[in-house]
Amino acid sequence: MGLAQKAVAAVLLAIIFVAGPMTARAAELEQAVSVQGAAERQVEPDFAYVTVGVQSEAATVEAARVQNQAAMQGVAAAAMNAGIPKNKIRTSRLQITPIYSEANRPKRVISGYAMQNQITVEIRDLDKLGEVIDAMLSAGANQLNGVRFAVENEVALQEDLLREAVQDGRRRAAVIAQAGGRSLGGLLRASVGAAPAVQAADAAQFRLPGKGGDTPVFGGTMRVLVEAQLVFALQ
Repeated sequence: MGLAQKAVAAVLLAIIFVAGPMTARAAELEQAVSVQGAAERQVEPDFAYVTVGVQSEAATVEAARVQNQAAMQGVAAAAMNAGIPKNKIRTSRLQITPIYSEANRPKRVISGYAMQNQITVEIRDLDKLGEVIDAMLSAGANQLNGVRFAVENEVALQEDLLREAVQDGRRRAAVIAQAGGRSLGGLLRASVGAAPAVQAADAAQFRLPGKGGDTPVFGGTMRVLVEAQLVFALQ
């Protein structure tokens, strides 16, 4: 056999090996149905995380640090005086950045320093949410970076919703199979997103009351959504 014939034979052999799995894959797809299952639930939050901070500016790093330290100690003390345990307060951001003078542009000249210190406070008693926020702001916090609501037993909730999503997908697949004159087989493949979608909804349904003058905060209900991509065999 010449070199040209050997080359052709090698190409044909490669095509056979490649086409084999592709043909099997196509056959499998003809005997399967792909659907998306979904499940969602509206839940009220059980607790919240509040992130507040203090930003101080001064001519030197040390001056900015001293100012910031004093203010942040007051903020943390205010949270604890409002009933927040010390182990529910954690530092979430701490940084010092230079401040550049605008008068010397385009030349960059440092005119001072800004120190930023943020803490995240876990508040289990939602009735005190507005009170705790006001206490920290009154104590010197000059940054409020949001309130994040959460639910207890989040993992168990996600697992329940995942089961419901798979059941929902199976029902959809069974309808498709029946409409096509087939019956539904077992689950071949499944995939889910990295994390369930959690969205705040219907804020007016859940107001967090406090004493007169407290900042009004609305927790609403949380929409937890789980989706699953499923492939079932057809019989």
